[in-house]
Amino acid sequence: MSCRSIIHAAAAIAFAVTAYPLAAAVVVGPEVRSGVLANRTSVHYAAPAVAMARDAHGIAIAWSMREALSEESIFIARLDEAGEVSGAIERLARYSSVDRVALYPSMAPAPGGEGFVLAWVELEDLNSSRAKGAISVVDASLRQISTHSVTLSTAPFGAESLVSHPVVKSDPSGVTWVGINGRLWIIRGDGVPAKAGLDISPESDFAFPEGRPLFAERQRVAVERICPPTCKSSHAGLGPSCSCGILYRYRSTFNFIWLETLSFKLDFAQEIESGPAVESDGRDTLIVWASNPSAQGGDVVAVRLDTTSFARFADLAQTPSILGTFGSDDRPVYPDIASDGERFVVVWRTKTSGGDHDIAGALVERNGTVTSFPIATSVADERDPTVIAAGPGQFLVAYETLSGGERRIAGRFVSFNARRRAVR
Repeated sequence: MSCRSIIHAAAAIAFAVTAYPLAAAVVVGPEVRSGVLANRTSVHYAAPAVAMARDAHGIAIAWSMREALSEESIFIARLDEAGEVSGAIERLARYSSVDRVALYPSMAPAPGGEGFVLAWVELEDLNSSRAKGAISVVDASLRQISTHSVTLSTAPFGAESLVSHPVVKSDPSGVTWVGINGRLWIIRGDGVPAKAGLDISPESDFAFPEGRPLFAERQRVAVERICPPTCKSSHAGLGPSCSCGILYRYRSTFNFIWLETLSFKLDFAQEIESGPAVESDGRDTLIVWASNPSAQGGDVVAVRLDTTSFARFADLAQTPSILGTFGSDDRPVYPDIASDGERFVVVWRTKTSGGDHDIAGALVERNGTVTSFPIATSVADERDPTVIAAGPGQFLVAYETLSGGERRIAGRFVSFNARRRAVR
């Protein structure tokens, strides 16, 4: 791996292609890929390994990766207007002094807009129930200023997939919020995390309509106790008594809490493995979710609200806008949203009939028009995207790509006019 460039055009001829229009308003640019990265400890993570954020100096990207024979670490670098690394690549120190697996990076601008706040999860190993959260602040040069440990409340899970991924976002006042495995922290100008005074669901997203936090939570509700097919059971009392343990059938509830104002919810008959994603453009809020369990495949749907229509969400959610589809998968969809202040772009992964994954997207315009479009559809396995607004009418989508045993980070610009705009 080159220490100079993680995101670069490894073969100029292969990537020197013309951006192609997919609809009247949507142009997806050529793919920009990194060199070959060390394989992750596991390719079956339950959340993206790539995060992006923008401060006063431009966009930075963070990712998780093994370094030589050591465990997984978090790396960060700045991107130039072409989506290539500009400057040094920094490896962020884990909080723990012992080798741990560092997973699930998320990031947002630091208070004041100079540098970034990052959060991730550290596991002692992939089969351990002992997990720690880490919150780190880096300055504008990406020098790591501080790292704080967050104790996570986790039951023994035996696999990394049951540890929820952090969410880091900044509100309009410049305060940075970190949600990490059910704990909520706020970071102000001194860069020190402080408990926010309330707990949230481990699987939550949040946005800031009118500057106030809107929390979107996924909760599992047990609806039936069942015995595995190979167990003997006798039904008594509240449910079966099994000779080899009891399983449960679950359904999902999405709870939405607009702090100190109102709350509303969305109930499902089945379990939806990925929770809702939310984002605000300063005026409207977009709520996005998968319509079915991952194994069934289905639609990615959305409801767009202004602050006067929050109270009608339950009714509006019965006829949401269909953004696109996702194929039957054994992992959650995890849609991601970004806004440039005028429009929303939503991205997600979808499993193909050939068994690999593609990256799909949708444009949601202010008048409610939805334009669905493919982003990455090669024979490689492209998964777990994240998206950020790079400028008016332009977004950058980053994702992992796996092909022939080689792992890379890749990205594409999505534009809504023919003229490219700078990242800064």
